Parts: sequence; C-alpha cells; structure tokens
Amino acid sequence: MENKEVQEVMKPLFVIWTALCLGQMLIAGVFYYLIATGKEDPVSTSLVLLLILGLGGFAAILTGVFIYRVRLKSIVRKDNVNILDVNAVPENANYLTECLLHYRANNIVRYAFMEGGNILFLLGAFLTHQITFFILFFVGLLLFAAMSPSVRKFGNDYHIAFSPLD
Repeated sequence: MENKEVQEVMKPLFVIWTALCLGQMLIAGVFYYLIATGKEDPVSTSLVLLLILGLGGFAAILTGVFIYRVRLKSIVRKDNVNILDVNAVPENANYLTECLLHYRANNIVRYAFMEGGNILFLLGAFLTHQITFFILFFVGLLLFAAMSPSVRKFGNDYHIAFSPLD
C-alpha cells in the first residue's frame, strides 16, 4: 500500500472525528446560549453532582487515552516496518492492512470515551451554570482536537515508515 492509499483509508475516520468535534462545539454553543440568556435556571450545585460530572468527565477522557495505548501494544511490532519493502517482504502488506483496521477501530473507541467526558462537562455547565465546567470542556476539546487522525500519527504509533528517511 502506498501513502496515498493509506490516506484514502483514513478519510472516513477523519470525517467521524470532524463530526464529533463539530457536534461537541454545537452542543456547547447551545448550552452557553441557554445559560447566557437566562432561559434556564441552574438545577443544582450539590457537591455530589459536581463530583460525579467532573470526575466522570476526567475518568472518561483518561479511559479513552488508556484504552488506545493498551490496545496499541497488542498489535505493534517492536521493529520498524518500512512499507517500501512490501515487494521484498509480503507480510508487510498484511501488517499494514491489519494496522489500518486496528487504528480506525482504536480511534473510534478513544473518540467515544473522550466525547463522553466532554459531554459530562457540558452537562455540568448546563445544570449548574458554573464556568468551571466550560473551561474543563474546552481543555477536553483541545485534547480531542490533538487526537485527530493522520498518516504521520499512524506511522509513529504503529512503527511504520512510509519513506526511506522515516
């Protein structure tokens, strides 16, 4: 597989990531509007609710990152694989295909957990009207944005080189 073919395989993953990112921002905008215009009153500011939403959000985001790393160890070879050697070593083509499928599934799981954490932060902001939850959401959104899929990240995580210089 060439670098171009790898990019084609990653397009659906990038579409999923973009949709999740935009959805989170849209929900944040709606919640902010409702809070800023005073159309919704705070439901509760109990310590239990604050802890559940805050710690739940952090736990979900960290779980997503942890699961990604654990699942990554199950497939990655110790040695670097250069895709340019596909003709010389046919197993490299199979390894690349396996890694691409694994990368896509692994990222979808990570994105789901991270989005879940961010949604908990947004619910905290909506229910309590505390800006702290919006700040936590934006930190989570920045982490989510940093996890965007790319060929370079795929190569780094799975120890795959796409050129002789990698």
